[in-house]
Amino acid sequence: MLGAFLLALVFLFISDKGRAAVAGLIGGFMQWVDGNRPFSYLVLSIMAGSALLSFFLMAHWPRTPEPENPLAQYKQEPPDTN
Repeated sequence: MLGAFLLALVFLFISDKGRAAVAGLIGGFMQWVDGNRPFSYLVLSIMAGSALLSFFLMAHWPRTPEPENPLAQYKQEPPDTN
């Protein structure tokens, strides 16, 4: 999935129209942030905080133990030839 996204970005940035479109999107976003100053900072901080919190939770979540093999009781040991 990430490879397909990166390939699409490469093709997007090849042409001048694609670069202009991305620059327009970024410029519009920056104008929105500047125009709605206290609200936009709150929204951006909540988004960044939720990403950091989810990373912390995934890194520190307890690991589940590996289940035992239910067929292990039927496993036969190889005969000792000594």
